[in-house]
Amino acid sequence: MRNSKFLTALLLSALVSAFAFTGQAQAQGPAANSCGILAQAGPIAQVPPGFPGFPDGEVQPPAAPPEDPKPANPVQKVCENGRIMIQVGNSQHFGHRIMDLVEVTVIIIADDAIKFDFSSLEKGVIGFEGQDFDLAKPYPLGGLAPGVKPYTIRQAKFQEGKTIYRIDLVVQSSVPKKAIPFQLDLRYAVDKAADGLTPNWKRLTTPDFIVTTSNTADNGDELLEGDLEAKTSPAPWFMWPSLVAGIFLVLFWPGLAIVRRINRVRPIRKSPPNEVAWRIYLRITAQVKTAGWQETHYKQLAAALRVYLGVDPATINEVGERLKENPQLPVILSALAKCEAVLFQRRTLSDHENEELLEQFETLIPRPILL
Repeated sequence: MRNSKFLTALLLSALVSAFAFTGQAQAQGPAANSCGILAQAGPIAQVPPGFPGFPDGEVQPPAAPPEDPKPANPVQKVCENGRIMIQVGNSQHFGHRIMDLVEVTVIIIADDAIKFDFSSLEKGVIGFEGQDFDLAKPYPLGGLAPGVKPYTIRQAKFQEGKTIYRIDLVVQSSVPKKAIPFQLDLRYAVDKAADGLTPNWKRLTTPDFIVTTSNTADNGDELLEGDLEAKTSPAPWFMWPSLVAGIFLVLFWPGLAIVRRINRVRPIRKSPPNEVAWRIYLRITAQVKTAGWQETHYKQLAAALRVYLGVDPATINEVGERLKENPQLPVILSALAKCEAVLFQRRTLSDHENEELLEQFETLIPRPILL
C-alpha cells in the first residue's frame, strides 16, 4: 500500500512537469527564431462571478491608456546570450518636424561566426512589417541631395572573435505623432539549416529609438487641410500694356497685308481738285460766320486757287504769264490781288470786297455735285 501511494505521487509529479515544460517551450518558440520580437500575451478570459478578488456583478476595470514612451539616446539591446549587442542613437532625437531628414546610427557588435544580410536596405526596406519611418528619397521626390545614398554600412574588427558593424541611416516620417519609434529589421544567421549549406535566417529587430517631434499644424494629432478655395492672384501693372502690345504685334502684319490687298482690288478714291478746294472754302465760310475774317482764311483761299489752277507756287505776275490764254484771267488776278493785299500789304478788306472774293471763288471753281 505504501509503495502504491509513492508510485501514484511520482506519476502525478511527472505529468505536472511535462505540462509545464511543454508550455514553456511553446512560449519560447516564437522568440527563439527572432531577436527583439516579444511574444504577445493572450487576452484574459472572462472572470466568472464570485471569483476571489473581484466583487460580484462587476467586470475588470479598463486598462489606463499607455503613456508616450520616454525617449532615450542611445538605446541598447543584447541578443543570443550576449553574442549580439546592439546600440541605436543619433545626435538629435527631439524637435523634428514632419518629413525632416533624421540621421540614425545603428551599431552592432557580433561574433565573427554570425552572418548578417543587408540586402533589405538595398531594397529600401527598414521594417519587415512596416513602420512609421522610411528611408529618405532623393530630390525631387524627397529632401535628400541627388547622388547621396540614404544608408551606409561599414564593418571592422572589434576585438578577438568580434566584428563591429556601423549602419548610418537617413530616414523621414510623415506620421503626425509626438513620439515616433524607430526600428530596423535585418536578417542574421547563427548556424546552418538542415542541408548544411543554407543559413538558418532569423530576424533581428533593433530596440525602439524614440524620435520626438514638434507640432507643425495644430495641437491635435491630425494635420489641418488649410484653405483649399481657389485664389485669384493680382495682375501686375504691366500686364495690360504687354497684352495690348502683343496683340498689336500679332495682328500688325496680317492687317497690313489685308489693307494692301484691298487697295489693289479697290483703290482708295482720290478727290478731284475742285472738291478739295470747295472743302476748304466751306470750312472757311463756316468759320467766318462765327469768328469773322482772319489772315489765315485769305492764305488758305489763295492756296486753294493756285492748287486748283495748277500754278502753285507762283506770284501774280507769274500767274498772269502762265494763264494768259485763260478767258477768266482778270477774275483770277482780282481774287489773288485781294488775298495778297491782306497778306503782304496788311490792308483790311471791306465787306463788299470780301463778298466779291467769295463770288469770284465760286465763279472760278465749279462746285462738285456731292457737296
